[in-house]
Amino acid sequence: MRKQAHIPIGIDLGASAVKAVQLDGRGGVRAAVVLPRQSLAPQSDGEELIRLASVLHRQGFEGDRVVAACRWRQVMTEPLHLPPAESGAPHDVL
Repeated sequence: MRKQAHIPIGIDLGASAVKAVQLDGRGGVRAAVVLPRQSLAPQSDGEELIRLASVLHRQGFEGDRVVAACRWRQVMTEPLHLPPAESGAPHDVL
């Protein structure tokens, strides 16, 4: 029997609150939560993510896949140069 895939949890790591939502696959919301940030210091993000995981579980979120929203200044993009396919490089795992 195949395990049912859950819709990813959307997370917005805002300056004053962390918001999360998960849809139910039928156009509705399975679960949603707004969690005020306990600290605005970037070093506290790890502790807050542990706290968030606990809250998500208690509030009915399912699965462990997430999609995070960040401000454009927090995202770094660089070209990814791959060797040619005929080189034998494992492109399917990169």
